[in-house]
Amino acid sequence: MSNPLHPWFRRGRIGAGYGAIPTCWQGWAVLAVWTTFVVGLLVWFLDEAADGTRLAIFAAGAFGASIVALLVCFAKTPGRWRWGEGDPL
Repeated sequence: MSNPLHPWFRRGRIGAGYGAIPTCWQGWAVLAVWTTFVVGLLVWFLDEAADGTRLAIFAAGAFGASIVALLVCFAKTPGRWRWGEGDPL
């Protein structure tokens, strides 16, 4: 069980964005798994003559992996949408 006081990712300064650098090993693991998956897809895609089917599989896989990574970031980062430093809300 994760500690809600120790987020995996840093909250962005504006919007719902997440910091580029994870704050603990779990965040680094998410980043490493996502990077490995997308690079593996890219190597597979470039391995042979790229056709439309391979391009579609690559695009769908990269998009799906990115959505999953963003959902994990959203779930493991505290806070809400911010409009900037002077956000009164």
